[in-house]
Amino acid sequence: MLPVRTPARGIPPAERPRPLVSPQVAERAAALLAERTRLDFRQYKPSFLQRRLTREICRLGAECPAQYLRDIRAGRPSAEELVGRLTVHVTRFFRDPPLFAELGRRFFPALAREVAAAGRAEFRIWVVGCSTGEEAYSAAVTYLEAVRGTAWAPRPRIFATDVDPAVIARARRGRYSASELEPVPEPLRRRYFDPAGRVRAHVRGLITFGVHDLLRDAYIHHLDAIFCRNVLIFLDRPAQHRIFDRLVQALEPRGLLVLGRAESPPPGHRDRTLVPLARKVRVYGPAAGWACPAAAGGRPC
Repeated sequence: MLPVRTPARGIPPAERPRPLVSPQVAERAAALLAERTRLDFRQYKPSFLQRRLTREICRLGAECPAQYLRDIRAGRPSAEELVGRLTVHVTRFFRDPPLFAELGRRFFPALAREVAAAGRAEFRIWVVGCSTGEEAYSAAVTYLEAVRGTAWAPRPRIFATDVDPAVIARARRGRYSASELEPVPEPLRRRYFDPAGRVRAHVRGLITFGVHDLLRDAYIHHLDAIFCRNVLIFLDRPAQHRIFDRLVQALEPRGLLVLGRAESPPPGHRDRTLVPLARKVRVYGPAAGWACPAAAGGRPC
């Protein structure tokens, strides 16, 4: 048995705080999960898996971690349920509004002009870890607004991926509740969503949703922008370096990499082609040609 320490007496079991499972339990669970699912949690930060496992054990009312491990080994719950419960799906429309404002005002129009000047018909975006689709649709709307009224703009082609098939299925439907649509400004809501809260067909048609694991699947290439927000923070350092290398290789020479507010290139990363391009948002790209207006002398941020 692999017991969890006994909580204080006198507290109802459902309300008792449960300490994190041990690193040894997390390691055994990761090995079992690698067999049951497509995900290799051994490349995630140990503390992340410990927290997610502890939450699941509490939710299911398992008496101890050993019981939960036996359930996984026996095929309970299903592989899809395991992926959904152990991964993170925090998202909303236009999460980090200053980022989308900067993309729409500065980066997307300038890069779209370059794509058009190069004779390319598509502006290619990849949204990694797209969850239920809000980020992908936010990227689409931001681009469409940035080039609205122009005749020269390349058509956006957006790839949006996640490891969880259930959230990808919901993203494809593109239907959202009134509360989920609250962050969307009313003019954009009228322009890009129908009265029932569904993304209009001309926007849904720009996005290809699919199941994808950054740790094991082939990458999409020739990209003008990659959104990889709040993904790297859950992975261990070697995995962060491998993924960052591959994301940089997937970009076009002038492409942009968008990270989460708490993220940056892995410490000690050898690539020096990408530099921060803005003061307050995490947009990275080649230094040549991208100047930060707030920087003295127009130097890259």
